[in-house]
Amino acid sequence: MGPNALWLTEFLAASLTLQPGMRVLDHGCGMGMSSVFLAREFGVEAWANDLWIPAEDNAWRFKEAGLGEQSHAVNADARALPYDPDFLTSLSVSTPTTTLVWTTFTWATSASC
Repeated sequence: MGPNALWLTEFLAASLTLQPGMRVLDHGCGMGMSSVFLAREFGVEAWANDLWIPAEDNAWRFKEAGLGEQSHAVNADARALPYDPDFLTSLSVSTPTTTLVWTTFTWATSASC
């Protein structure tokens, strides 16, 4: 399945200036453990986006972790994200072999990206 998602998230978070209340898109979050980590450790609002894991499952996990108001589960395709371009502060993209982070970014408007 690849490297541990929490280790990758911790490693990447060290290069960011995450502040409480920031809105972070955790894209490709899987079962949302990276979102739980970001919300607990940094006080950010984590928007946990995954195409394959049902949002309801992640929402239940966030509620069980006591983070139902701070971590938000979303089921969406990367080519059609339901966020306004100015809404998010930071973006984290995770796959089993790669994790990328942007602290400023521009939304792509072409489906060919």
